[in-house]
Amino acid sequence: MKYNDYKRNTRGNNSLSSLSDYAHNIKKKMGPKSTSRWGRKLDKESTHNFGNITGNEDIGGCNPEYKFPESFFDEQDDGYFWPPMSTMKKTGDLYKVLRGKEGAPYGNYKSLLGEWTIENGTIAVTFDRIQSDPFAPPSNFRVRISQNEANFPHDLIVPKIRNVASRDYIARGISDYLSNLESGQPFKSFGKKKGFHITTPSQYVLDRKSVILTPDFVEARLYVDMPAHGRRIDGRQAARLFGDLLPKLCKKLLYFESYEGNKFYKHVECLEDQQCLRNSLESLGLVAFVANGSILPRHSGTSHKPLKSPDVKLFKSPENLEVTIKTPNRGDVVGMGIKAGVTVIVGGGYHGKTTLLEALQLGVYNKVPGDGREFVVTSPNCVKIRAEDGRSVNRLDISTFIGNLPNGKSGTDFSTKDASGSTSQAAGIMESLEMGADLLLIDEDISASNFMYRDQLMDELVSKDKEPITPFLSLVRPFYDKLKVSTILVSGSCGLFTTQADLVLQMDEYECLDVTEKSKHLASKRGIDSVPKINLDPLKLFNGSIKSRLIGKSTFARPARKVKQRGLDKISYGADDIDLRLVEQLVEVGQTCTITNILMYLEDLYRGPQEPKRTLRELLEFLYDKWNTNAQVGFTGLDQVNGFRHFPAGDCSMPRIFEVAAAINRMGTLAVTDFVESEYRPQQKYSLTD
Repeated sequence: MKYNDYKRNTRGNNSLSSLSDYAHNIKKKMGPKSTSRWGRKLDKESTHNFGNITGNEDIGGCNPEYKFPESFFDEQDDGYFWPPMSTMKKTGDLYKVLRGKEGAPYGNYKSLLGEWTIENGTIAVTFDRIQSDPFAPPSNFRVRISQNEANFPHDLIVPKIRNVASRDYIARGISDYLSNLESGQPFKSFGKKKGFHITTPSQYVLDRKSVILTPDFVEARLYVDMPAHGRRIDGRQAARLFGDLLPKLCKKLLYFESYEGNKFYKHVECLEDQQCLRNSLESLGLVAFVANGSILPRHSGTSHKPLKSPDVKLFKSPENLEVTIKTPNRGDVVGMGIKAGVTVIVGGGYHGKTTLLEALQLGVYNKVPGDGREFVVTSPNCVKIRAEDGRSVNRLDISTFIGNLPNGKSGTDFSTKDASGSTSQAAGIMESLEMGADLLLIDEDISASNFMYRDQLMDELVSKDKEPITPFLSLVRPFYDKLKVSTILVSGSCGLFTTQADLVLQMDEYECLDVTEKSKHLASKRGIDSVPKINLDPLKLFNGSIKSRLIGKSTFARPARKVKQRGLDKISYGADDIDLRLVEQLVEVGQTCTITNILMYLEDLYRGPQEPKRTLRELLEFLYDKWNTNAQVGFTGLDQVNGFRHFPAGDCSMPRIFEVAAAINRMGTLAVTDFVESEYRPQQKYSLTD
């Protein structure tokens, strides 16, 4: 291209919608010599940009504004099969190859794609994706070592919970090692944007795919910012990364002999004991357990790490509620057992009510040793319910709580794009029951007051035929008596909930007290025995019947726009933004990544000529069944919902079925074609850690 070509092609066009427009705009500000130099550079840029197109990878690309989903991911979900397969074998010395690329165009890195071996063939390095540009998201690669070399004991590989715990320990070790290098002098020499990364684990021990452990091999899935001088390859630094730093990392963290065996086993055994506690709840008639000595307060409102202060109070159970549960490694664990039924937590402001409830809501997950809440466990079917003004609701039966509305809408088939506090909270409960929740957690502070209760004066002022809402106060007891759905409720203002409770706990300066008898005595003293009963006969739910919704094909009929995960709490699906900010039991970005991939998997499922006739619950249980019935050691299931990628990345972690359903229920495109009457039953697809 020459200057006259730019000038001729862009005359009369003031927009900057093309590369030529952009070039012309820049040239206006340059002198003749600068223009000539920049023109030659732009010609090279155009050649490299062509390499961003699928099929032209060997040419390479270097447009920093061209993002990797469009460059590398085709919308053909062929599925990624387990176990991870080897790619094209590469020959030669990787160290020398990288040194030989010094000063070459950045796109030349793409010739690395495939499997290399280093350290005399003991370590396999597989480049799955190479970034097009130094400013693009980092490249994906894997390192795999045979168990003949790594020698991880069999009892760390099976059963499933030990496999998950072992992989978590390895991933944390890699993350800590790389973080320490980044802050130390050896790593700084590589530059801020020229190092290895791994998905950073949170306080929770989830089934992730950043590390894979099987009887045959151990594999870590990493990211690397390939070194560059501007837009040219920095071959020397790349050779140092893969010839020096990577072998050291592998030697320290992917060979069992490098670990202190006791620490490794303590981590695994702690996780095994947590899972044992959770699995023991049902047989003991409990829905939750809080061990004595637990640290419930967190460092801050935005941190999941424990509060470290000499004044922090350790949890102590009321003596009459103490339960002892035997675990395989720790032995007897003593703490407070909360029985199935209705539990109300009361207390003054800032005395620890919400702190206890938040610890319980995250008791569905195992935690890293030292978290303080390791032995706080709840039913795996526990769901936190709250008001969520403004969310969408699509064809849901909320008639248990809300009858016919004055605008002509029916509570039996309710839809809205802008739910109120009461309708959103009713929807949250019914959606959770549809998926099989058996424990509801509710905090009065973040609930709709008119949904929770209505006092006698308001009953007299607004007649019942003018009020479509049946308050939760009147239904909390039938939920357990008829359906065996328990509730743990924090209440700071409505004492009537205590008249419905089997257990009343008071938090007094973070000390837990059993005040059940005291609350009954006070209620009796004031002549308050219970709340007025309502006629349950018209409510099908309390006869054990629930309306399940059939999901229509148009739910996943995404237009040309892309699917993109935006952090922990947002997914862009075509033109629709799925807002997950108030789904409080979503704890890790990797879970949102998996949910995004599941949406793409379901989209592909519905893309065929025959529409699946499945309810939302059946759809998700079908997917979790596929994962649960695969008995291969080391199988995570996460590789089978890999989005647009055809290589195993390490960015996903396992969500519960309830959070996946929550995302689908918040899709603006959700289409319900019909209802199916089914019997309420608790969810059995808990997790993949059993």
